Amino acid sequence: MSILSTSPYDLLFDTLILVRISATNSAGTSIWSSENTSGARVRAAPDKMETPFKGLAISETALQISWTEATSAVATGNSAILNYRLYWDSGTSANPDIVLYEGSLTSYTQTGLVAG
Repeated sequence: MSILSTSPYDLLFDTLILVRISATNSAGTSIWSSENTSGARVRAAPDKMETPFKGLAISETALQISWTEATSAVATGNSAILNYRLYWDSGTSANPDIVLYEGSLTSYTQTGLVAG
């Protein structure tokens, strides 16, 4: 999609893309198919998520992180959200981002924390 939304095409978000196709094998090339009339539209990567927030399940050894589900066409890139990824910045250059969670839920609880 990034190719279609940049030069030389510059198609706008949600523009219908008319597509037709032909096949080629050792015997030759087929005639073109009919153009599609629906379904192929310019999409985009999901928009920046809102800032996560502290959930309700907190204790000396656990912290719940929650976030707001992306639902609007702009927020989702007008395509279904497949999953969310929650990263922890370890503060080291050797392993700066560690995936804590990847899935479809909008909350994650990290357990096993050390008090203090």
